[in-house]
Amino acid sequence: MSPAVVFCLMHSVKLKYIDLSFSENLIRTPDFSGVPRLEGLNLSCCDSLVEIHPSIGQLSRLQYLKLDSCESLTDLPSMSAEMQSLTLLDLSCCYSFHIYVVGDDDGVDNDDGDDDDDDDDGDDDDEL
Repeated sequence: MSPAVVFCLMHSVKLKYIDLSFSENLIRTPDFSGVPRLEGLNLSCCDSLVEIHPSIGQLSRLQYLKLDSCESLTDLPSMSAEMQSLTLLDLSCCYSFHIYVVGDDDGVDNDDGDDDDDDDDGDDDDEL
């Protein structure tokens, strides 16, 4: 994709979805501030991708961000509290990615559905 096309895309205020998956020569993403209504971004299998522009953290409407199989990607820019719409972040097969642990009070639901904390021995202690 030519730089002129990328420039035009990145300044399309009404643009909602961008699919740049399998862009073998994509090293850095462009500035996303020109696409404030972006809801979905697919960067899957961009093997050369090493940097995501920090403006991605300001996309308040972004619902999904697919970065699976971006083998050269090591980290993400800071994601602000404005990204409340984000429901899917796919980092599978990002083998170079560095994992950062966030505190327990990060607003992320870590419930795996396992009820190990319940004392359910079959007896109903509430009945008289």
